[in-house]
Amino acid sequence: MDFGTIFGLVILIIIVLAVVIVNSNKKNKKKQFVQTLSDLAEKSKCKISEHDLWNNTLIGIDKEAHKLFFIRKTADNVISNEIDLIGIQKCRVINSSRVVSNNETNHTVIDKLELALTSPDAKIADTVLEFYNTNRDNLFLNGELSLTEKWAAIVNENIAGITQRK
Repeated sequence: MDFGTIFGLVILIIIVLAVVIVNSNKKNKKKQFVQTLSDLAEKSKCKISEHDLWNNTLIGIDKEAHKLFFIRKTADNVISNEIDLIGIQKCRVINSSRVVSNNETNHTVIDKLELALTSPDAKIADTVLEFYNTNRDNLFLNGELSLTEKWAAIVNENIAGITQRK
């Protein structure tokens, strides 16, 4: 083997190792973040039966205890919510969007996606969980709309189960 081939192999090995290390670090961070959600649930004697992770945001539910857990990390702080679904009447998606005109075509741009959890008591404000915000997240949506709709359905299904038991 000549020097060029050996040098090329060494560079290739270094690149492969760097990719493996970066992927391993990402997996460990995700695992730690999911553990944070589990720890939050355990404080309330709950166990997460379903969860999703995206853009430094985690949501999970204990379907038996009817509790929803939500954690969102931003540059400034960490927001965590524990919502008792027994005190919730319904859940809906809030899609804050605007129409942008470009030459002869119009495009709808989503600025924010949120879940709003409504109490049966009109005096109590909705609990709002932010799934996507153009100002904080990626410029383009990456499945957040379907994820928001999925979790609205999960929460409403859980609320319906509570109502049927009463």
